[in-house]
Order: sequence, then C-alpha cells, then structure tokens
Amino acid sequence: MTSERAEGTRRFPDFPGCEVEALRHRGPVVDEYLAVQRVLGRAVVVRALGAGLLPTSPVAAIVEHEARILAKLRHEGVPTLHDFVREAQRAWLVLERCDGPTLTDLVAARGVLPARATLGVLLALARTLAHLHEHGVVLRVLRPEHVRVLAEGRVVLDGFGHAVSAGERRPPAELAATSADVVSVYAAPEVRLEEPCDGRTDLYSLACIAAAIVDGGSPGAASDARRAVRRAARDGVLPAAVAPLLDAALEDDRERRPADAASLVHALERALELTAGADLRDCVRGALAAPPASAPPPAPSARPARPGAAPPRVRWWWLAGAALAGAVAVEVGLVTRRLRAPAAEPSRSVALALAPASAGYLRVVAEPWAHVHVDGEHVDTTPFARALPLAAGPHSVRLTHPNAPDELRAVHIAPGATVSLDVRMTIDPAVRPPTQQRPVASVDAGTPSP
Repeated sequence: MTSERAEGTRRFPDFPGCEVEALRHRGPVVDEYLAVQRVLGRAVVVRALGAGLLPTSPVAAIVEHEARILAKLRHEGVPTLHDFVREAQRAWLVLERCDGPTLTDLVAARGVLPARATLGVLLALARTLAHLHEHGVVLRVLRPEHVRVLAEGRVVLDGFGHAVSAGERRPPAELAATSADVVSVYAAPEVRLEEPCDGRTDLYSLACIAAAIVDGGSPGAASDARRAVRRAARDGVLPAAVAPLLDAALEDDRERRPADAASLVHALERALELTAGADLRDCVRGALAAPPASAPPPAPSARPARPGAAPPRVRWWWLAGAALAGAVAVEVGLVTRRLRAPAAEPSRSVALALAPASAGYLRVVAEPWAHVHVDGEHVDTTPFARALPLAAGPHSVRLTHPNAPDELRAVHIAPGATVSLDVRMTIDPAVRPPTQQRPVASVDAGTPSP
C-alpha cells in the first residue's frame, strides 16, 4: 500500500527521505510535488506516477524513460536528477527544484517582453537544445509551459516524457493518441505524423515559442507563427540575422529548416554581443523585470449636461455623412459577401484515380477541421495523417466547414513531389455548432514520403 501523510484536509503520498510541502501539478500519468529532502534540507520536486498506476503498467515506463534521459544530461537548462526510485507499487523521480514562472505565465502577465529579454530567453533555450542534440536527445514537443524562467536568470526545461533518441518516432509506451502535447501547435508535422525526429524537430517548436513571445500569445497555426516572426523582424524586435532562421525553422519540410541549433545560437550571440554566461543571465532577468501588461484604458465617459442647458443641435451635414457612411458600409458588405462566396470549381471529366500514374501528393491541414474535396469529390475530413496521391497536374481543392465560408485553392502537383496546404477556416461564432462536430485538432502538413 502507498502510505500517505495528511496535512489539514489534504493528503500527500509519503516518499522516504522527503517532506512533501504541496502538490505542484496533477496530470493524467504523472503528479508533481514540491518537497524538501529531510537530511540535506534541499528543496526538490518529486515527480511520481499518479494514483492507481502501477510501475508494471505500460504507461508507467514513461517515468523510467525520463529518468534515463535526464541521467545523461548535465546543463544549466536541464533540472538535475537527484534520484530515481522504483518500488513494487509506485515509482518516482527526485529532481532539482526550479522555482519560477513558466513562459506561458510570464507572457500572460507581462505581455510582449522587451527585445533584449526575448533574445536572451531564446538564446538560453537554443543553447540547451544544442546540448541535448549533442547527446542524442530530441525533445519532440516543447511548449511555453515546459519552460521556466528562474530569478537568477536561468531558463530551464521542465518535462522530458516525450523525449527520444534521435531517429526514434516516440518514447516507449507514450500515450501519443491522447496526449495534448502531440496535437499542440508547437509540435512539428513529423511528430504528429509519428515519423522519425531529429534536432530540427525541436527547432520548429523553438520557433513557435519565439512567435508566441514576440506576439504576446500562442500562435494559432504555423502560418500565424511565421507572420508573427516576420512582423517582429519588421518592427526591429528580432534582428535581421535571427528572424530568417526562425522563419526557416517553421518550414513543414524539415529538410528546409536550419541543420542544427548551433546556427541559431551563433546568430543570437552576435545579436546580443555576448561572450559570457553572466551577460546572458542579465538579459533573461530582464524578462522578469518587465512591467506587467497594462489593461486598455477605459472609454471616456460622456460629459454630463449642465442643468438647464439646451439639447445639442445636430448639424445637417452630420446626418448626411452618417447616411453616406451607412450606404458605403452596405455596399462594402455586399461586395465582401460576393468575394467570399465560393468560386466555381473547374469541371473534370475523369474521377480521381486510386493509384494515379506519375503521382504526386497533397497534405492538408485545416484549423480547426474541414471536409476536403478534390476536383469536386469528397476525399476525407481533417485531421488525417496520410498524403493524398494525385495525378500530376492542376487540381482544385475545396475545404468546407458547416460554420465557415468555403475555402478554394488551386494546386499544381508535380510527379513525386508533395504539396502542403495549411488553411485556417474563418469560423462564425454566432453559428451554433452541429451536434456531430469533429473535435478541434490541427495536423500540420509535412513533406515525407507517404
């Protein structure tokens, strides 16, 4: 039986040698506790299998897997593994406690961070990723809530349960089908398609995080992240030597991404003119010192009328201007509706072939989801991982959603090539969703062989 210790009305598991202070996080597989080692008086984090999960359970292997990954890493951006304990009915890790806000919390509280602090956080992350990749470790999934910014200026990764050795598809016994991480916008296409991963996979996630920092929130899709990066480059937030690398790291085709993290590290170091780790920590501390995001100023209230004052006169030209503006708005609305109406698809006399000769391939990503029609035929509903084989030549692709205008795209397929479409459906929030709506998910397009 797992012994527990009561504190007030709460009960915490008892981990020998550790005094549990609080529950930090409860997850579907692993729970985290803030604790202190009794003999050493050292503050630690205990990451343990959740209640009801035994070490013999297939999903329990994720804890030991994380311990093996952490045991071979020694870097200031990685929490130190103090101990791993496996008993008959439970297993847990004892880790260095890294107290500090996550990037998610930091951006939510501070808004867009100062430019130098942004570059400092990105450089710290890039250096950590370079260390991981040198030791053959690929995170696969990196999100802002996995990154903690410490008061001393360290930037620490938190959570290695999805990490793999380079070339692997997934860690043993991972709950990939139900994991929110895997369907996250921060995950590269090859992760969602369960294809082998390498260091370029993590660069994709890092570029998405960069977009979230400079834009003050999570990107809705890869296309949004690229727009945020390019806008930050135009505004001078991202230096000219850094922005193109982040933009390239967001390519669906990983062959077109930077080869490794070293190029990004060098570009960020040059931009910050850093040579020592202490300077980097000063930059990172600037993220914590940034002023909180200010709320928009309240709308000015109408000035109260003086007692006995006559009502204001309405000028006739104001009425005429209002009427003219209304007429223009109606006309613009009609034109916009005509422009957004689905265009006619070119008719094709030949049905789609199941195995066309000289085939190319089409991958489709739709946010949140869409029915996919190619040349007038419904072929599938997103999200789907497979690439659609199409005959070489032009094709018309229509994406439909019950609560959004149709999106029409013309593509040209070359023999043996893969074309990727990444479309965000314009959902009308006023329309009631259908009872059998598909779950919201996004699967970014890739360019591997199907």
